[in-house]
Amino acid sequence: MQSKRAAIIGLNAGIVFMSISALFAKLLPWSPSVIIFGRCLFAAPMVLLFLLWRREALALSSKKDLGVMVVLSALLILHWVTYYQSIQITTVALAIVCIWTHPIITTFLEPLLHRQLPKLVDVAIAILGLTGVVVLVEDFSAGSASFQGVAFGMVSAFAMSLRTMFSRHYVKTYSGSLTMFYQLLFGSVMLLPVFVASPFVPTGQDVVYLVVLAFVATAVAHTLVLSSLHQLTARASGILSVIQPVYGVALAYVVLQEVPSMRELAGCCIIILAVMIETVRQRES
Repeated sequence: MQSKRAAIIGLNAGIVFMSISALFAKLLPWSPSVIIFGRCLFAAPMVLLFLLWRREALALSSKKDLGVMVVLSALLILHWVTYYQSIQITTVALAIVCIWTHPIITTFLEPLLHRQLPKLVDVAIAILGLTGVVVLVEDFSAGSASFQGVAFGMVSAFAMSLRTMFSRHYVKTYSGSLTMFYQLLFGSVMLLPVFVASPFVPTGQDVVYLVVLAFVATAVAHTLVLSSLHQLTARASGILSVIQPVYGVALAYVVLQEVPSMRELAGCCIIILAVMIETVRQRES
């Protein structure tokens, strides 16, 4: 009982820390690509230290696995960069709600990988989630901030969905921490040219923000979430994870004074409802 209680606390703490990451898209005065480069560069050695402390083997079994890690890293970078771009264009609330359509996207796309049609209930849930996304858009002209923000947010969700499916099908023999380490490592290499081509001088405050982003919102957050899954059922952890958008919106209100509009709140509620229905349905199947 005590271990489950500790796992629930750990999972919630991890989700809160992950939600904090959204704030740095506006706290750091850099482009999303540069922020994500710094996030990967700082977080990779932190995760490495954790792996060494656990005495976990670092080597990959084959060149194929190395290629898989590179693909996962590219999807992670695409997910993070477009997520931060969405936040910088619009608000944390809109961006974080958009990316939380990823469970619905995954459920809709995964049957297609097996050359099967999605079930009718999957289509219905996808339509419900899409309705929430449409509600978020105030102006459908291509140049509007809300349209661009939702577009980047949905690209981020799509990349996250592909990463989830790719991990589920090709990464079965490695721990979550080791997989994350390689993704952060390769992500740093991928974004290095962008960093070199971006002339800027970080302040002391910027460096502090980056360390918090890498340590708390990346290394510690993912470690807490992964560790809690050993004590909780998939159903419980899935339902608890759905509250991340709520944490993200609340933190944006407290730290950035971003007040969600009624339209954003309505879209948020519709999408969270769709994700909760899908989460409960999947965990009970």
